[in-house]
Amino acid sequence: MGKLTDQQRDAICKGYEAGETPASLARVFDISGQSVHKLLKSRGVYKPIRTVLPLSDAERDKIVGLYEQGQTADQIVALVQRSIGAVCSVLRTKGILKSRAQGRLDRIPQEVRDKAIALYESGKTAKEIIDLQLHPKLSRSVIYNELKRRGIPPRRAGARGVFWGRPEDQKAVCEKYELGMSGSALADIYQCSRDAVNKVLTDAGISIRSFDEATGLRWSDKSGRVFYMRSLWEIKTAKWLDDADRSWHYEHFAYDLGGGRTYTPDFWVYDGGDLVQLIDVKGWLRPASEDAIVTFEAMYPQLPFATWDEPELRERGILDIKIEGEDVMPGPSYPVCVSQVTAEEKDRIAEVYASGKTIHQTAAAIGRSHTVVSQVVNERGIVRPKGASNRGRVPQAARDRAAALYLTGDSITTVAGKTGLSRDIVYGEIRRRGIARKRRGASV
Repeated sequence: MGKLTDQQRDAICKGYEAGETPASLARVFDISGQSVHKLLKSRGVYKPIRTVLPLSDAERDKIVGLYEQGQTADQIVALVQRSIGAVCSVLRTKGILKSRAQGRLDRIPQEVRDKAIALYESGKTAKEIIDLQLHPKLSRSVIYNELKRRGIPPRRAGARGVFWGRPEDQKAVCEKYELGMSGSALADIYQCSRDAVNKVLTDAGISIRSFDEATGLRWSDKSGRVFYMRSLWEIKTAKWLDDADRSWHYEHFAYDLGGGRTYTPDFWVYDGGDLVQLIDVKGWLRPASEDAIVTFEAMYPQLPFATWDEPELRERGILDIKIEGEDVMPGPSYPVCVSQVTAEEKDRIAEVYASGKTIHQTAAAIGRSHTVVSQVVNERGIVRPKGASNRGRVPQAARDRAAALYLTGDSITTVAGKTGLSRDIVYGEIRRRGIARKRRGASV
């Protein structure tokens, strides 16, 4: 409550002189007992020693009767106009006063409390148990008091709590991660968050792999610098730049595209300390990547940027460069690591994928990354053509119109907006028909 008005201060003093206790006045005006005492002393009406009439036998019987009817001690104080100390003294003398926690437990049936504890021991959290609505009075404090009463230690909260009391699962997570399984795959297997897996690994003293270490190819250039690159084409481009005695750096800076997006070209090429070329090596340009490149070129037109696709790389002889004998170490989640997958796992991947599941659905079911699943289905020759199912759902006339619009010079985004199709479908149709696309940038 805020600051008292003069009328409220007068009412407190009059109530005290009429026989009200400071405690009861504090409850009525929603202030502390200390504030009431201070006010009474400042007005000169406080009487430190007061003679309180003893409780009569009728009052004692009334207090006990009200409590047995279900009234709380605070409610009885208001009904009999006695202090809380006097009421509790009568109830303690009769041996019937219970703590608030015990009172809550008594209002919840034993079978409900037993079920709640059994659910907690099975792995559910207190919040999940309460959400089951086993009883309207069941709360977190009741559950934890019941655990304490039974001598059951509560689990740790947060991500660590997912694997709390499960040492076998913790050990399995560590072993699978060190064998190369990704954290995301482990999170799918154990139906938990990636953070929970990382907590287990951190507690075991296992360092978490960075994205580059997990998915890239570790390679050293002629000067001994170590890089994690995304593909062999990027490594061959780096070797081509080394052989040409060009000064370069890999993924040196991320440019802001707005809306929380960034774009990082692959290679920065310098001449005498001046930036002369930004190069992005692309095998297959996904629609999301193309959109990022278009935005980047529009926002930074002053930068000497170019994308090198397969024809460009082949024309420069980059794809003919050999890397046999090079110190190339793939990360554990890199697609070329299919050799780590057992024959039984490959059979299982092929079976799940052949049943109609997508690459990502198969990866979640098996517990491997989607890149590993892609390699296996390609190795077995059972991969479904990209966009085949989408083409079956799009009328021929719509696909013909999309191709015709693209040939007039419209971009993929513009064509998608005019036809109402997705960018993926438009791009897939263009590729399927072998329609040539514009080349970006100048050559080095």
